[in-house]
Amino acid sequence: MASSSPIVTQNLPSTTIKHLTETRSLTRLPPNYAHHLGPDDSPLCGTAPSVSLPAIDFSLLASGSPAQRSQLVRDLADACHRWGFFMVVNHGVPEELRTGVMEAVKGFFDLPEEKKREFAGKHVLDPIRCGTSFNTSVDKVLYWRDFLKVFVHPNFHPPSNPSNLRDISLEYSRTVREMVRVLLGGISEGLGLNESYIEKSLNLDEGLQILTGNYYPRCPQPELAMGMPPHSDHGLLTVLIENDVGGLQVMHGGEWVQVRSIPNSFLVNVGDHLEILTNGRYKSVLHRAVVNRENARISIALAHGPSLETLVRPAPELVDDEHHPAGYSEMKYRDYVEFQQSNKLNGKSCLDLVSFCTVKHLTDSCTTLTALPSKYVLPRTEEDPSVSVLTASSSDLSIPTIDFSLLTSGTAAQRSQVIRELGDACREWGFFIVINHGVAEELRVAMLDACRAFFDLPEEEKKEFAGKELLDPIRCGTSFNTSAEEVSYWRDYLKMFVHPDFHCPPKPSSFREISLEYSTCVRKMTRILLEGISESLGLEQGYVEKALDLEHGFQILACNLYPPCPQPELAMGIPPHSDHGLLTVLIENHGGGLQVMHDGMWVQIQTVPNSFLVNVADHLEIVSNGRYKSVLHRAVVNSERTRISIGIANGPPLDALVGPAPALAGSPLHHPAYRKMKYRDYLEFQQSHRLDGNSCLDLVRL
Repeated sequence: MASSSPIVTQNLPSTTIKHLTETRSLTRLPPNYAHHLGPDDSPLCGTAPSVSLPAIDFSLLASGSPAQRSQLVRDLADACHRWGFFMVVNHGVPEELRTGVMEAVKGFFDLPEEKKREFAGKHVLDPIRCGTSFNTSVDKVLYWRDFLKVFVHPNFHPPSNPSNLRDISLEYSRTVREMVRVLLGGISEGLGLNESYIEKSLNLDEGLQILTGNYYPRCPQPELAMGMPPHSDHGLLTVLIENDVGGLQVMHGGEWVQVRSIPNSFLVNVGDHLEILTNGRYKSVLHRAVVNRENARISIALAHGPSLETLVRPAPELVDDEHHPAGYSEMKYRDYVEFQQSNKLNGKSCLDLVSFCTVKHLTDSCTTLTALPSKYVLPRTEEDPSVSVLTASSSDLSIPTIDFSLLTSGTAAQRSQVIRELGDACREWGFFIVINHGVAEELRVAMLDACRAFFDLPEEEKKEFAGKELLDPIRCGTSFNTSAEEVSYWRDYLKMFVHPDFHCPPKPSSFREISLEYSTCVRKMTRILLEGISESLGLEQGYVEKALDLEHGFQILACNLYPPCPQPELAMGIPPHSDHGLLTVLIENHGGGLQVMHDGMWVQIQTVPNSFLVNVADHLEIVSNGRYKSVLHRAVVNSERTRISIGIANGPPLDALVGPAPALAGSPLHHPAYRKMKYRDYLEFQQSHRLDGNSCLDLVRL
């Protein structure tokens, strides 16, 4: 990814946040700083549990006995593996130096606006750059943060003001750089490499070191603002100090935790390029900065990376085609930094540039794969997908079957009976099979073949559709959301928005015509099913269609590919989840693998030939005020053959407000069980988090 044109960032806005808060009596947050977050993402400083990170005694690493050093190397490896963050104590850096650089950076932020504006910068690789938020040219909502970024190695570029900043930042950056060199030596050893492996292979004598001062002023409504959004860092290690105002939160075990720092310590975290170098053994962890209304927070981060022209790839010693195939492609550090700094922060999405490797490519290119790569192994705390599974084949455990022909052209008595059966199926199972639907079998087969042909395309062609935004109309990827997941799922996917506007990759050549016809047929079938469901709820036949404007409804076609897995008992295709939207309509090849939660047990679904599998989704549960349930389901994998499934999610328009039908939530016995929420907001929340049951419904449940 070569840089073909200069990457420009917006000039410093008319005022920094510090100046804004000091010149106005703010009681409310300006609207361009207000973020809309779900309850699990509350940015309030006091809402996240407080934790102590692993502590590394630097003195024992640098000058301890051989036994002490060996133990510290193990501790360091464990911290990088389990947390991606650790504290460094007994580091030998004088406290007066740390205090001095904090005061000098504060002195910069105290400069008049016009003096700071001299260092606004135009390019993300300008050696001195001052600004606000992260990248105001792409940030839709601004962050409550002012910053100063200074390149301090291999060439030193300090601002001319304040006068004391040059000398103290030079000494501080040199001291920290030496500490990082020793830490990386220990990390190299912890990986089974030579102590100097990282230093020499990445030419750290010429490595890029960036000092970033961050200033987070007091905020009138901290529950609506964010200092910095969830992100990971470029480079190998980032070293942070801060004043005594907390605000750093780290993603650990699927939740945000508040970091408790130790006095006179450094906070160190694994960067993206250490994750790449270790081939994923150590993870670059999501973290964010929250703000408060009482005190300004100042932090100083030193990012340490290779030289800008270095090609970074997994260490060959850590690549094993059978157990640890290369999970990242090589990329020049300059290109990576430019991409991250010129786009809005979005989790770990920058790693998608180098970690796009589909599961299909992995299994096709590693013909000797007999063990599951570690990034796909479920934690022991998660349920073994083979445990407590029943097969829905016996007469007392069969998925309800709906004869679609009787719904559309049966007698009045037959139609009434099918509507009752449809209501029972939605209430008791949340899943049902549709037969005699009138969709040509050759169209269904052609749709499956076209999806397979897309997955058979070369990796480079599929990578064009990797997508960076959740609502990109065509998005190809692997797992579910690699930026939020601690473990990847054994699944490749292609998602296409097919209504109200139709989007399709240009390849394979037959894909567009087939998927357009198929999605149109399914949409018509869904409309008729929703009419029957409306009647089963005691509503008018056209209630759901009219109330939610389904003529302009949102329809997504998702193709899923689950290749043969060497150890299926350790992996998962897709974890337990429920779907957004009203109804999801699924077809699959012969592979099998869908399991549904029913009466507290996982039930293996046996499909009927030439049928559709349909399930109630979250927004039908909301409209029905909980009478019909959006049921947990998951996809398991096998070691023999590839499973392909195609799901079409049918929902309202993105900007529709969805709430319970008034007729189902307006009596003393039936109060509203869900609040209204825009479909777009619900979808973005679900797609930007890891799948976790039907926890998205907690956003709207009263």
